[in-house]
Amino acid sequence: MSGIERAFDHTTLIRQSDIQRNLRGVLTAGHKKDIVLSHSLRQLEDRLAIYGWHNTDGVPIQKLNHDHDFRYADYSHGVRFISRNARVDGERIDLAIAVSDELLSPLFSDEGPIDSTAYVPRWIRQYLLSH
Repeated sequence: MSGIERAFDHTTLIRQSDIQRNLRGVLTAGHKKDIVLSHSLRQLEDRLAIYGWHNTDGVPIQKLNHDHDFRYADYSHGVRFISRNARVDGERIDLAIAVSDELLSPLFSDEGPIDSTAYVPRWIRQYLLSH
């Protein structure tokens, strides 16, 4: 499940699907699971929060899940890199600030303000603090 060949085959199937043929060149979401930020990671520091891979009706195949540690990888999920530049009511704002703001965070998360926009496993924090 975590090999390069499996990931390549899955990507090829997506590219051959109707959604990709009809939307080539357009930013598309929902065709893979995303690694996401979640408040639950405060207690599950060495885990990944994974969500997504939506059916055509918009219902996620994978509800928010923490079963895997931060080293886990397979063909069906990945990191979606996004810009920190956001616009709210036409005004440019740093996305890291917006997701941590009490009023703006509901636009981006149903968990309320997000206080950390990075995955930093406990062992990395411990290493950094000891050096």
